[in-house]
Amino acid sequence: ERRAAMRRGNLNEYQMQIEARFIGGAANPLVPAHLVDEAFERGYRMVRSEYGDPRQSYYLHLDPAVSSDNYALAIVHVETDPIRPNDLGEFERVIFVDHIQMWEPDRVQGTPVDIATVEQYVFDICSRFHVVSITADQWNSVSSLQNFQRRGLTARQTPFNPTYVQRIFTNMVELFVQGRIVFYAHGPYVTHAMDQLKFLQQKFNKRTWRIEAAEGHYDDIPACVAGASYVALSGEIGYHG
Repeated sequence: ERRAAMRRGNLNEYQMQIEARFIGGAANPLVPAHLVDEAFERGYRMVRSEYGDPRQSYYLHLDPAVSSDNYALAIVHVETDPIRPNDLGEFERVIFVDHIQMWEPDRVQGTPVDIATVEQYVFDICSRFHVVSITADQWNSVSSLQNFQRRGLTARQTPFNPTYVQRIFTNMVELFVQGRIVFYAHGPYVTHAMDQLKFLQQKFNKRTWRIEAAEGHYDDIPACVAGASYVALSGEIGYHG
């Protein structure tokens, strides 16, 4: 197999997949493009939700920005698929991505995203959705989370270390592979979401791997979807520290 891989010019891929020898700088798409398309095709009748179903519980994740980055938000909920039992005879749980929002800094003026605008958006959206969990990674999020908590919202930090990042993105990839994630196909940020998901990379070094966007692309929306989906399925709701 190694000799055949050398003849095909695929030695690096063979070393990573068979010999577990990660070549510095090598990268693979995290989610195959056809699986991204299928996730949006499953929601071909859906538009971005502006009001939640009062019978549903919603999970919101924020990807905070620094001065040169975007700020993104995603809201998801979970439904049980009554016709898809798993190997244990339990009905599968499916993630529905209901709402995506993104703010971009003014790169011409060098003005960052206005955090107060983001916080007010969250307050408004929580008046229209039964949001049972707000999460954000610990990068530049403490002040906003404290403001949410003062309003009585269940808000907490999540870790932003490699272990946690790999965990939430591995969970997201499984949802795509198993056909258990549905995106709305009509409304704001559909194109942004598809682009960011398709250009999200699993980048290897000699010891491990990390998740990052391909050059010229962003990973804000996938980070929000991964974070919200993980909390929704794991039930990790509450306060840290």
